[in-house]
Amino acid sequence: MDRLFQLNIDNNRIKIDYSYNSGHESGQGQISSDGKYNFIHIPKNGSSVAKYLLSEWKMSNYYQINFKTNHLVILRDPTLRWISAVAEFLVGDYSSLGNVNIDIPIEEVDLLINTKMFQNLLFDFVIFDGHTLPQCCYIEGLDLSSITFFHYDNQVFNKIAKYIDVEYQEKQINQSLTNAKKQVIINKLKNLLSNNADLQHQIDKHYYADHQLFDQVKFYY
Repeated sequence: MDRLFQLNIDNNRIKIDYSYNSGHESGQGQISSDGKYNFIHIPKNGSSVAKYLLSEWKMSNYYQINFKTNHLVILRDPTLRWISAVAEFLVGDYSSLGNVNIDIPIEEVDLLINTKMFQNLLFDFVIFDGHTLPQCCYIEGLDLSSITFFHYDNQVFNKIAKYIDVEYQEKQINQSLTNAKKQVIINKLKNLLSNNADLQHQIDKHYYADHQLFDQVKFYY
């Protein structure tokens, strides 16, 4: 995540302006040809599969939609999303660091993720890039009543297909399931969190807003 701190002298007083680029366009999604549905992309919430399912829909941005539409949003368990997102950030195909680390052997990844210092760094920072930003960031400004929420599970795209009345042939797109380096990281983080309540609390603090959102919405089943 590219971060920028700018000096802003206002009435001779020092101020700092902070901004960041997550690498993911805010408001990005896909809209149906009739404008009835608009699917909003949230990183690590099945966006790759959604692009396949909704391949005939046009790219969209909800900030630029000036008519009433039904926004479709997938929400994922914050902890499971974070685990997947960290793996993507470190060694994935869709992160700048992942591309830098592409030639690092799996043995080195395994060694690194098992060091205490590196684990401490991960759980201290928690949020590293657009994949790890809270899900709330990607739907900020939307009216809750305009959104149909779907819970991320192994049936989520069958549910979406049923809701929008389209055919869906299940396809293996999730690269985390086939990327061995990602699996090393995912398995280690799952183990650490399942055995350490303090680490889980650290994740929950950073994603408090997402947990609040979960408490506010009803999912389509």
